[in-house]
Amino acid sequence: MDALAAGHPEPAHPHLAVAARHYTDIDHRDGLARCLGALSALAAERGDSGLAARLIGATAATRAIGLSPWPAVAETERRVTERVRASLSNEEFTAQVAAGRTQTTESALAQALSTLGGPAPAETW
Repeated sequence: MDALAAGHPEPAHPHLAVAARHYTDIDHRDGLARCLGALSALAAERGDSGLAARLIGATAATRAIGLSPWPAVAETERRVTERVRASLSNEEFTAQVAAGRTQTTESALAQALSTLGGPAPAETW
């Protein structure tokens, strides 16, 4: 997330892949939602607005159990959502977000990690 915020998206993917693996291992839904949100930002940065919108939907679905993002995370995600919404037609944005809401957290993560880069590195940190 720090790499993305600093404008260096390339190092973000391997770190997010490792974080997602660890959060999955302990079923940490808040951490998984943060990973999905960050992957949405990475997808938007790479110009894949459709994937970014699906991940926005998957992030919201993951949080539907009553999770709220931290204020700084919420602001970052709001800016990404505005950017993605502006890059797609209203119909396409709505359809992609809806599609993301139907995905499981795990399938959304797997799709995003596969689309945006290779497998998670073997090293943990």
